[in-house]
Amino acid sequence: MNFELSAPHPAAMARIGAALGRAAARGDAILLEGDLGAGKTTLARAILQGGLGAAAAREASSPSFALVHEHAGPQGLWRHADLYRLRAASELEELGLFDWAEAVSLVEWPEALGGRAPRDALRLRVLPRPEGGRLLLLSASGPRGEALASAARAASAAAPDRAEALESLLEGAGWSEAARLPLAGDASARRYLRLRAEEGLTAVLMDCDPATGLSVTPFGAVGDWLRGRGFSAPEILAADPEAGFLLLEDMGEGIFARLCSPDRTGAPSREPELYALAAETLAKLQEEPIPEILSFLGTAHRPPLYDEAIISREAALLVDVWASAAGKPLGEAERAEWLELIFAALAPHRAEAGYVHVDYHAENLLHLPERSGAAALGILDHQDARRGSGAYDLASLLEDARRDVSPDLAEALKLSFAARRGFDPKSFALSYDAWAAQRNAKILGLFARFALRGDSRYVKLIPRVWGHFQRDLSTPALKPLADFVARHIPAPTPEILARLSSPQKEPSR
Repeated sequence: MNFELSAPHPAAMARIGAALGRAAARGDAILLEGDLGAGKTTLARAILQGGLGAAAAREASSPSFALVHEHAGPQGLWRHADLYRLRAASELEELGLFDWAEAVSLVEWPEALGGRAPRDALRLRVLPRPEGGRLLLLSASGPRGEALASAARAASAAAPDRAEALESLLEGAGWSEAARLPLAGDASARRYLRLRAEEGLTAVLMDCDPATGLSVTPFGAVGDWLRGRGFSAPEILAADPEAGFLLLEDMGEGIFARLCSPDRTGAPSREPELYALAAETLAKLQEEPIPEILSFLGTAHRPPLYDEAIISREAALLVDVWASAAGKPLGEAERAEWLELIFAALAPHRAEAGYVHVDYHAENLLHLPERSGAAALGILDHQDARRGSGAYDLASLLEDARRDVSPDLAEALKLSFAARRGFDPKSFALSYDAWAAQRNAKILGLFARFALRGDSRYVKLIPRVWGHFQRDLSTPALKPLADFVARHIPAPTPEILARLSSPQKEPSR
């Protein structure tokens, strides 16, 4: 039995090698041929990992100098030989290799065996492919060798796993050799890596595992729409939606939160300049409603309307999660009362169906000084975009959970935003306060939920969010909400925050 298999990237060769290791049994022999640097040792390591398990394989050093190493695995004894440094054929007798029946034998440079090689074996030659990766030439003799060859063929034909899909994506985009550096992520299951090529070019990899229930389609669809209107969302350089990977333009280090931090040199704060850019861009974003249907690589995405279902789900977090976590669980009557009050407060302010980013704040906005106008604002984390009121995103910007914004600047930007959108200032102020209250109620519940699930990073932000919430409720139009909160919702005392900082179990509802 003779055939060839293609391993276009290391993960594919690792899959084939691991399958051989799992299929090998006592008395089997796998003979690895190939020039120096062809990849025999990499394949041997994958075979050992499949046969011995990952931990044992990591401890199995190369036998280059000892010539033969023995390992105990689930299938019994393994002998791993590297005969490159064999000085004379007479040394073979001392190695114990010829007791083929008592172990799984994995031999690199089997040419040194001459006529003593086992007849029932799988011989595998590793060759570099001109286009990258490796070509594996398999020659099987005897029933044992053919069984191993069949296992290798089946592994090659199997659907690639996510690791292989990633390597294939990066190989095709020309980024396979780039260094991979972790980036700070968001509160979701998405992960981000910065790729850095030798010549200094960078890109960002989004890892969005479909097994978590997430998809890259919303990010791709909303980003395409934003760029199509002249806004700066990261360009998508390559994509594998099925595996959950996007290779993105790296928009740099100009995150607003960093640029607005106090400057040790005593330079004037950039907060007024940057926040004005963000508010002006937001007003321009909302001049045209986001379509009800977008698409990415042929897959439709429907940005949801900020409707009763979403409002109920988000607003309920305050009574369902925060109140319970703070030690004062509420019943169904209080929950129903709270939702009724929220709907009454928002009812006059739900006519809009414009673009709502949902998390339009200083950690998701970048300054791109080489671009002009609205394009000078880089927009990240836009996958959750909805159709709703523009006041929501302005509240997200000015009532940031992570940093304080100058109150005078915030008031000035509310007025300029209302003027830009053609809104009556007093009516817009009411809309802003109502949506800000709903948003901050949601965030209090979310941060408590994260803490109850073991992620206490956000607990330190709760007092600021509570302060925003109280300011929102101080407007006379929201007095019914304020009265409810005063009666039923505990403030974040040091004792409550300390309790949330320790892992707990989220209450069920």
